[in-house]
Amino acid sequence: MKTSRYLCLRERGPTVVLFHELHPVPIYIKKSDWDEFQGDMTRYFDWIDDLMKEGLLIETDLVDDQAYVDAKKMAQESLSVPRILYLILAQGCNFSCGYCPIPRLSEAERSKCLSKEDACAGLDLWEKHVKESNADENYIIFYGGEPLLNKETFCFCLEEIARRKSNGSLPVGTAMMLATNGTLLDENLMSLCRTHDVLVALGVDGPKSRNDKLRVYATNGNGTYDDILAKLKMLQVHGVRTAVSTSLTPHVLGSLQELDKLLQEVGVTKYGINFLKGKGLIDMVSEENRMSFVNASVEEIINRYRSTGDASYEYQVEKKIRAFKERAFFPIDCTCYGNQLVIRADGGVSNCPFYDAKLGHVALLPESFRISQTKVVEEWRKRSPLEDPSFKDEDGKALAGNGCAWSSIDAYGNPWHTDEAAKQFSLTMFEIALWLEAPNEEKNT
Repeated sequence: MKTSRYLCLRERGPTVVLFHELHPVPIYIKKSDWDEFQGDMTRYFDWIDDLMKEGLLIETDLVDDQAYVDAKKMAQESLSVPRILYLILAQGCNFSCGYCPIPRLSEAERSKCLSKEDACAGLDLWEKHVKESNADENYIIFYGGEPLLNKETFCFCLEEIARRKSNGSLPVGTAMMLATNGTLLDENLMSLCRTHDVLVALGVDGPKSRNDKLRVYATNGNGTYDDILAKLKMLQVHGVRTAVSTSLTPHVLGSLQELDKLLQEVGVTKYGINFLKGKGLIDMVSEENRMSFVNASVEEIINRYRSTGDASYEYQVEKKIRAFKERAFFPIDCTCYGNQLVIRADGGVSNCPFYDAKLGHVALLPESFRISQTKVVEEWRKRSPLEDPSFKDEDGKALAGNGCAWSSIDAYGNPWHTDEAAKQFSLTMFEIALWLEAPNEEKNT
């Protein structure tokens, strides 16, 4: 019997946590016991059975070889389960946020809006994906640009999805989310969102003084905070499920706790923080200051979590904690790797809302088309921590992801460039997750 090459260890006080690099189920033991065992591996401790079960004590290297094969298979299988349909209702936007890629990416097609016919074709294609999936939950996200520039198709889709749920062609539990800046919402739309149980996700980039630096109207450059907050309060009055997302620009750093307090006063119970991506990051943060900004961004999110201990409120933290607890290892920090289908405003199909993968028009695709089997998905999956050389020496790779491939393409022209913010955040969350189930005196150290 010998130790696995994947055996990893952390110490905290008198406790050691042992874990397998490829499936890190933590095993907590006394450091003194571990030291004794290393000196004499013939000694028996009651935790040795756990080490053998988790593949940390092995008879031959073949066990380790098989563990790698199994991990890779699990990662590939999890990425072939479709969970999200994006319907890009409108390519344009009535905002002109200083970091947003939409105006630049849609320069030639800002007036494009998704037709009802293409939306139906997208739902038809999604039904085929969902019927072949074993996903326990799936989502339809109305996206843009600003999706409510196309209210007609949005309202049509709500009724069409309800019809498909009632006849069984879409699962009754299919959830819906509207990602909007909120300013075009009216009472009728709010009523529809409540009736159809649509989660409305609004963007707010910090308190007023921070938000209005970059989140401005396209027509006059005026700040948007007051209008967003007014609609946020109206949504609460109308009983609409509401979430908020914040893009972590240099202007927002240092203000999350203030924003957090304001949102909780309004009644928001779900919150997501987005790392700055693509050329937006390059344009706002100089090369020499980039890692300092990344470090500060990660620290801001982690500190917010540590100050509250609430892992269910903020999405970035929640998805990592949940993945660790559910042993859903090797999540990639994006669903563009086979878990989502995107119908663009012109009817084109892609794997990413920001990237035109040129996979064809939704109404003209062959019957056999599945997003997880496309070449772009196959290529982007090579960013997996199991394959990416930048993760070779990282023993927290089972909870890590390499972030957004589009961001790497947009910023560096290279889909293999590491998304440093996503990587650092993932590895930091791994260190936190390792000790969640530890004895109390170590857990909170």
